Order: sequence, then C-alpha cells, then structure tokens
Amino acid sequence: MHHLLEIWFGWVLHGGYWGIIALMAMESSIIPIPSEIVIPPAAFLAARGDLSMAGVILAGAIGSYLGAAIGYWICLLIGRPLIYRFGKYFLITNDKLERAEVWLQRYETGGV
Repeated sequence: MHHLLEIWFGWVLHGGYWGIIALMAMESSIIPIPSEIVIPPAAFLAARGDLSMAGVILAGAIGSYLGAAIGYWICLLIGRPLIYRFGKYFLITNDKLERAEVWLQRYETGGV
C-alpha cells in the first residue's frame, strides 16, 4: 500500500496539473483512489508556490467531471446488459430491476 501512495504522490509531484486531472478522473470513475491522497499533496505544492491554488481547484474539478462522465457513458452503453447477465450474483433479479425502473419513472428526480 505504501508503494501505491508513493506512485500517486509522484503523479501529483511530477505530473502537476495533468497528474491531478488523471488521478481525480480515476477517483471519480471506477478505480478506488480516494481524493484525500490527491488534493492534499496538490494543496501543499500550491502553498509552497509550485502550483497555483486556482489551477489545483480547476484541475481537480476537470478530473472529477471527466471520471464521472466516463463512468456515466460506460454504464449507459453496457450497464443494462451487465446487470441482466451478472445481476443474479448480486441478488438483482430482472423483476427487481424492472420494479426499480417503474419506481424511478414514477418519482423521477425526487426519487433519487
């Protein structure tokens, strides 16, 4: 685990804004990288004068958006077939999925 932290810190230290964008995109998609190991080192670099705080905030926001958008499009394109095929292993039957869809259509955004 310590080795992974060194790699992620290295991405922030040497990758700068692009490293922040990449790590935050991974954090917001399916890869479990907590933002707590991305933003604090970046904020430290900003406090030291190596990066600007506005740049760190912007890079973090862009990376988070990109990761969420990638996850959204992947799930939109292949999510339903995966649930129909593998949902039974997670106790998600086709009936439960259809009932959830009816419930979401009925209550829309208020139900989420």
